[in-house]
Amino acid sequence: MVCQNCGTACADGTRVCPNCGTVLVAPTYTAPQQPAPQPAYTASNYGQPSYQPAAPAAPYAPQPQTNVYVQSNLEEPVTIKEWIITWLLLCIPIANIILPFVWAFDSSTKKSKSNFFKAYLIWMLIGIVVGIIFAIIMAIAGVSLAGLADQYSFVHLPF
Repeated sequence: MVCQNCGTACADGTRVCPNCGTVLVAPTYTAPQQPAPQPAYTASNYGQPSYQPAAPAAPYAPQPQTNVYVQSNLEEPVTIKEWIITWLLLCIPIANIILPFVWAFDSSTKKSKSNFFKAYLIWMLIGIVVGIIFAIIMAIAGVSLAGLADQYSFVHLPF
C-alpha cells in the first residue's frame, strides 16, 4: 500500500502512514460496468411475433369537462306549491291510498318527496297493525263482558 500524501510504501493492513501520519485508505476494487446481455427475440423464438414499437400517440387533446356534481332535478327540494297540491290530492278518496305508493316508489319523483312517502307508508302500516291489535283486544273484552252480563242478569234471553 502506498501513502497518497507522501508516497511512502506502507505494509498491508497499516491504517496510518508511519512517515507523515495520514490515514491510509485501502484501495477498493470496482469491477468494470458492462451492460447485461439482452436475449435476441425473433419471430421464431417461442412462436411469438417480433416486437414492433407502437405508433406514436396523437398529441394530447383536452377532453370536455363534465361536472360530476351537477344536481339533478330529483335532488331539488319539493316546493310549497308542490306540497299543497300533494296534500289536496291526498284528500281524494281512493287516491289517498294509491298515490302514496306511486310517489314512494316512482323513479321520477323527487327524492325528498319519495322518502317522505316511504316513511308515510311505514307509519300507515304501523297504524294498521296497532288498529288490528286494538280491535282484537276490544272484541275479547266485549265477549267477556257479554258473558258476565248474561251470568248476573235476572232476565234470561232465549239465545
